[in-house]
Amino acid sequence: MCCLSKGLCAPVGSLLAGPADVIDDARVQRQRLGGGMRQAGVLAAAGLVALRSMVERLHDDHRRARVLADAVAERWPDTRDAVADVRTNIVVFPHCNADAAVAHLAAHGVLAGTIAPGVIRLVTHHDVDDDGVERARTAIATAP
Repeated sequence: MCCLSKGLCAPVGSLLAGPADVIDDARVQRQRLGGGMRQAGVLAAAGLVALRSMVERLHDDHRRARVLADAVAERWPDTRDAVADVRTNIVVFPHCNADAAVAHLAAHGVLAGTIAPGVIRLVTHHDVDDDGVERARTAIATAP
C-alpha cells in the first residue's frame, strides 16, 4: 500500500497492489466501510499528477528528515537508536515530556505532533524547505 498524500502532495488517495484475491477482498471491505465514491475522477487526476511530478523530489524530503533526525539525536542522545534508521520523510522518537517539547517547537514556528503518549513525530514534505529545516534544527537544539 502506498499513500499518495503523505509525500506526493495529493489531497487524498492510496494505492494497493497485490494478488487478485487480496484486491477483490479490499474492494469488498472498502464498500463495507463506506469507501465507495462517486465522482472520484477528480481525486484520481490529482493522484496521477502527484505520481508524475512529485516522485523525483522525494529525495529532498528524505534528506531533510535525516537532518532533523540527526538534530534530535544530538539534542537527546538517548533517542539515537530510535532515529538511526530514518530513511523516509518521517522522524519518530520517544520523549519524556513530549507535550512540552511540541509546545516549544510550535512557539518557534515548527509544527510537530505526538502519535502516542511520549512519542513525537516530525514530517518533511513539499512545503518544508531547507530554511524550515534549519528553523526546526534551531528549535530542537533548545527544546526541553
